[in-house]
Amino acid sequence: GFQTFDVWSFIGIAAYSSILWLSALKAMIKASEELLKDRAYAEKLKEIYDEAKSNLEKLLWNGEYFDLWYDPISGKRDKACMAAQLIGQWYASVLTDIGYAIDKEKVVKTLRSIAKYNIIEDEGLINGVYPNEKRPAYEGDLVYPNDTGLPYSVGCQMDTPWSGVEYAVASHMIHEGLVEEGMKILREIHERYMKGGHYWNHIEWGAHYMRPMSSWSVIVAIEGLLYDGIRGKLKVRPRLRKESFKWIFTLPGVWGNIEHKVIDKTLHLIITLDKGAFNVREVVVERLGTVGEVKVSIDGAVVQVKETKELDESVVVTLSEEVKVNRRLEVIVTYV
Repeated sequence: GFQTFDVWSFIGIAAYSSILWLSALKAMIKASEELLKDRAYAEKLKEIYDEAKSNLEKLLWNGEYFDLWYDPISGKRDKACMAAQLIGQWYASVLTDIGYAIDKEKVVKTLRSIAKYNIIEDEGLINGVYPNEKRPAYEGDLVYPNDTGLPYSVGCQMDTPWSGVEYAVASHMIHEGLVEEGMKILREIHERYMKGGHYWNHIEWGAHYMRPMSSWSVIVAIEGLLYDGIRGKLKVRPRLRKESFKWIFTLPGVWGNIEHKVIDKTLHLIITLDKGAFNVREVVVERLGTVGEVKVSIDGAVVQVKETKELDESVVVTLSEEVKVNRRLEVIVTYV
């Protein structure tokens, strides 16, 4: 089907577009239930999703990652490990809070495989790699090892790094706790463009592409930042230096800075705004132990906490009512 890799042939059922489809279905199910209040339509979508997910795993999962594609008509299969195969899940996890379109275990295993096969020292994250097979970059023009006879050429889309994909995959890795792997990709991008120039105009399949703006997702992944404006739900769980973390804070129409620190078993989350405002009813932070006391203040005024729920890895603080944050939000959680 039509997709951004427009000079890279996918035949039959492709992991890249299939996982995008699964994530879109998850989003539609959520919207049907929570916005449209149409449970019957949500159930219909759920049936489609369940069948699609089952087929994806049955036809493409190889134990390490999802094969690039499989054509049930011809029986041909492409076993390349594609760097962007989980972009649909990236949308669902890093940019939104839709949840897992495919099993978390397979997500993490796939990201580890991408790190293993696609990160090439002094090159970056290669779009597609055949494990233990030759590459045009090293051998000259070849033919794809998938029985199609199509040319696998020097400089083809598969055998090159695109920083827009690299940023997205790096942020996804960081989001899933593979911080070292994600940071390695970021270093490769930085060093490549420091050497080659075009630091602010990354060359992908040409110049002036918008895809490298996916670099913004690295910020939200490192911050562990997710915001649901409909519910007023804010999640902040930094992946780096959580004991003393400070960086920029952005939401649509909102910016400022965010500070997250842990002092003597007490977690402090402070968000200070320079522009805009946002509503909050629920704040989710990392669980560091058994919760003792929770205090919340907004714009200098103490706000009543209705409920504190302890989950396996997080603490959910629900306020008595939704409140607009105009200048400052401070959450203090003391653990015992």
